[in-house]
Amino acid sequence: MKRLNWGAATLIAALLLGCPGIAAAQAGQDTARFSVGALHFEMRMPDGYCLPRGAAADAAALAEAADPQNITLLALYPCASESAGDTDYYMIKIPRNLVTTPVSLEEMLPAMRALFQDPEFSASLNSSAGNAAGSVSDVAGTDVSIRSALKSSGVDDRCAYISGTIRTIGGGADYTLSVAACMTVAGSRVMTIYRYSDPGRDPDTLKPVVREAAEAIRLVETQ
Repeated sequence: MKRLNWGAATLIAALLLGCPGIAAAQAGQDTARFSVGALHFEMRMPDGYCLPRGAAADAAALAEAADPQNITLLALYPCASESAGDTDYYMIKIPRNLVTTPVSLEEMLPAMRALFQDPEFSASLNSSAGNAAGSVSDVAGTDVSIRSALKSSGVDDRCAYISGTIRTIGGGADYTLSVAACMTVAGSRVMTIYRYSDPGRDPDTLKPVVREAAEAIRLVETQ
């Protein structure tokens, strides 16, 4: 299905543009809310994670401009930190062109399984870094390069997974993050949950983490 191929393209962009934006509200001590058009969702936040504050929130708001293909629905940072330099955080995103498109998990997962077998998709996972670096450079006002080592990591009954590492160089910084992404469906909308972590962590160990986050999202209201 063409619409899901477009979704996969934005999945790659969002993976490479790893700094989150903010489009959510905290509904309680351990619950966050976000909306996709007329659909309203709640998510039980992972233990120890909250909406970003302070410098982390400022950096996140600026960085969202570097990812025009996606809307950031939720970003979660360690509750005890307000640093823009945290390497452990979550993002949930939706492709802009799928905001109003209903999709079922039963159609999305087979489509992604087939897409993962496509050699062109596998090649695109790491050939898109140049475009992502250009977007970041424009927003940051300085030259940035991004190098990725990403792979499709299977499909189960909840998620289509991508995992690997991303290295970002520029503005006097040089850092690498491990990442895993779960592309799933919640409330008939395609969403992707991303979990970034320190480079010493095996990216594949983040797959159950993003699945658990996906399972914590529920549709609570429609208009």
